Order: sequence, then C-alpha cells, then structure tokens
Amino acid sequence: MPKQRGQARGNSGVFCQDVYEVQVLDSYGLEGYNNECGAMYKVSPPHVNACAPPLQWQTYDIAYRGPRFDAAGTVTEFARITVHQNGILIQNVQELPWITAWKEKERLQPPPREPGPIRLQAHNNFVQFRNIWVVPVPE
Repeated sequence: MPKQRGQARGNSGVFCQDVYEVQVLDSYGLEGYNNECGAMYKVSPPHVNACAPPLQWQTYDIAYRGPRFDAAGTVTEFARITVHQNGILIQNVQELPWITAWKEKERLQPPPREPGPIRLQAHNNFVQFRNIWVVPVPE
C-alpha cells in the first residue's frame, strides 16, 4: 500500500508467545518509532529503519526467549528478543518488561508462564507472509 501513510501502510505484526509483537509495517523512509516496522510495539523502536522500498519482500529473523520464573511463580527474567530485518540487526536481545499491547490495561497483565503460539496479525491491510520457519532452540 505504498500510497498510504502511517499505520495504513500494511500494518501487521508477528506475535511471539501470543503477546509480544514485532511490528510489521511499510515504514520505508520513516523515523523508526516504537510503533513502526521492527519495533517491539510500545517497548522499543528498531535500532535502525531497515525497511526495503514498498512492494519489496522484507525478511525477518526473530530469536525469542520467553520469560523465566522461580518456583514461586515470580518473574526472574523478562522475555527477550533479537530481530534481524533484511539482514540488519534491529533489536538486540531486547528485554520485554511488559506485554506489547495497545491498551495500558493489557500491557500490565502478567507475562505468560506457559508456551504460546506464534501469531500473524493484519489490520485489514494487504499483507502476505511466506516461508515461515519455527525452530525450537535448546535451553
């Protein structure tokens, strides 16, 4: 949707453990805020805007590790994520101290304790995903 502006430019996302969103969006030529492509939504902007021009495929390599808990169920380490977009490091072992939801009420929910799905999002924008690989990494 190269003629659109802002969040109407292919707004989408990849969710890890169903609650931590890597923003997918055509942000070519934009600043790289925490709601633009490669951001951990409302947590961390990408280190650099690595978007290719509109209508070109973007690649993402996402390494995610869920939060850690002690025997009492207290968070000992927050979730962490590393993201490469188009071969460029844009999130480097980024700590995720809260859920990346739009509403503050949802962001302040406790982190998930159980494994969760990978979820692909679309906001009624034209977006396509292909060649998705999910590879578990040993502890």
